[in-house]
Amino acid sequence: MRIRTLLVSALSLAMVPIALAQQSKLRVGDAAPPLSIDEWCAGEGPTSFESDRVYVVEFWATWCGPCRQSIPHLNELHEQFSGKGLTILGISDEKPEVVKPWVQAKGSGMSYHVGIDSDKSMNQAWMEAAGKSGIPCAFIVGKTGKIVFIGHPLAPEFDKAVRASLTGRFDPQVEANAKPIVHAARRAAKLRNWQEAYRRYDEAIALNPKVMTTAVLERYKVQLTKEKNLAAAAAYGRSLLTTYADDPAFLGEFAEAIVTDPDISPRDLELAKAAAAEMIKVAGRGNPALLAKLAAVQYHTGEVEAAIESQLQAWQEASPSEKAEFRRQLDTYRAGQKSSGGASGPTAGSSPSSGGGPVAPGEPK
Repeated sequence: MRIRTLLVSALSLAMVPIALAQQSKLRVGDAAPPLSIDEWCAGEGPTSFESDRVYVVEFWATWCGPCRQSIPHLNELHEQFSGKGLTILGISDEKPEVVKPWVQAKGSGMSYHVGIDSDKSMNQAWMEAAGKSGIPCAFIVGKTGKIVFIGHPLAPEFDKAVRASLTGRFDPQVEANAKPIVHAARRAAKLRNWQEAYRRYDEAIALNPKVMTTAVLERYKVQLTKEKNLAAAAAYGRSLLTTYADDPAFLGEFAEAIVTDPDISPRDLELAKAAAAEMIKVAGRGNPALLAKLAAVQYHTGEVEAAIESQLQAWQEASPSEKAEFRRQLDTYRAGQKSSGGASGPTAGSSPSSGGGPVAPGEPK
């Protein structure tokens, strides 16, 4: 009996390091470990995480085939979003004489920061702590300094996390906590228990209104299209202009959804125009993404010439990687103007076929 007791005690003690290791594992939601780079390949990279910026910390190597495949995508994100709050750091633990010439040979094809982790302290604090051994592996650090994503940089979830983090709307923990509440709201709506549905939606949204904007739009659509309480939906929609008065990105998404979302009917065009006006009032006309949303509202509410002007400005302000998409939409609006004789725009929600059109002033042929 004594021997058995001693064996159990010994096994218990042996499990302590394992338990401690499991407790110390780096997870989504944890504060990001500090940066510790021995040397940068070109220029000086950051030494710490600044607030209100989003960081991608990607571990890679020159010999890694999958890493080479992810580099063009990371570089594209860098070119598109570096001026909008995104910093990308590529971390290799290879020797400087291997990494530096390799990065230099890539030239503009690898224009984000690349650092060398000679003593592997970064690898230990990030990769090993997270239980990761394969590369490429990317960590996204949100604006609050917490890790919001760990995984492959070519995974669809990676892009979603990057873009949402830049708007301050990505928090996996909040989304996980809200998930059962939103499901309860949907069940209540299916049973036509509207009061319970809205109570549940509001409960989920209150967890973090900035993160839970998808639930906000869903609640609006339920009230409008399921309950068909047009007055209440209009009142709720108007209240959002105040609730999100400091969030032009949501105001633009809400305005655009009203005029283009196929699940929204009837469309409150005056609400869409009011949301778009508030968006521009807060953000001005310097953001190409928001200008494109304004153009969509203008086009679908019959202001075709104004839509073309806004979309042209969006195209002019856009980064090189965004210009093709902005140009396609500009051509769509011009085609709509041509088919309607310039008199009025399409019915809200319709999508005219894309085509050419006259060259607008200031745009190269």
